[in-house]
Amino acid sequence: MSRKRRGIRWAKRIAVALTFNWALALAVFFADPAWTKKQLTRCYNWATNTTFEQKKPAEPCKPYESYAWRLSDSLAQYWAHSCKEGIPELRFVREIDGMIRKGRLIEIASTKTYAVDTMRYSFPYAVPKTRQLIDTIAERFQKKLINTDLYGAKLVVTSVLRTRSSVARLRRHNRNAIRQSAHLHGTTFDLSYSSYEFKRPLTAAEAEHLREVLAITLYELRAEQKCWVTYEIYQTCFHVVTR
Repeated sequence: MSRKRRGIRWAKRIAVALTFNWALALAVFFADPAWTKKQLTRCYNWATNTTFEQKKPAEPCKPYESYAWRLSDSLAQYWAHSCKEGIPELRFVREIDGMIRKGRLIEIASTKTYAVDTMRYSFPYAVPKTRQLIDTIAERFQKKLINTDLYGAKLVVTSVLRTRSSVARLRRHNRNAIRQSAHLHGTTFDLSYSSYEFKRPLTAAEAEHLREVLAITLYELRAEQKCWVTYEIYQTCFHVVTR
């Protein structure tokens, strides 16, 4: 037999053997894929003297729900408490002085942790517990910003006490304002989530982050039954009622 014929015969044998082994491997794989992968991994580790570990599939991203949307307390929940714990409704601005002399109202002034905005339809006065709550919110808010580039950003109080006359003026400019407002009792205030006092202008992303930090702070205090909170979308503020 010539060398050429022997080469062809061996090539055929090798081809048949490879085809048979390939078919056998496919049959084993489809019979038990998990077992086959395990054996292949063991062979690979033995041949390369290494450990091959398959990567675990990445967990799917979960949609993030803003804490702000969880703050949706209604007037019906806190109205009776506000009337009981706050001051009687005042009709005119001049009546505020009498409540201050009686110790029922105290001034809300800017501090190191928050600022009081210029108010057109309300006045920076509240019952003592309300100012304590504002101080607590501002302190916890600052603690959450420690070791960040936004540490020192001050909250802005945009509205506090209202009188009957100021509510009437507000309703002429804002149809969403209601007559039976908890602001009438000195137990309520608004915190802006779109503007903050800071050493430099804030980017939109930074303001969004601060809004969420504030929302988490309020959510925690609400869970501790310290307050009721409503996320005001159109007024860009959190409406907070002392509990």
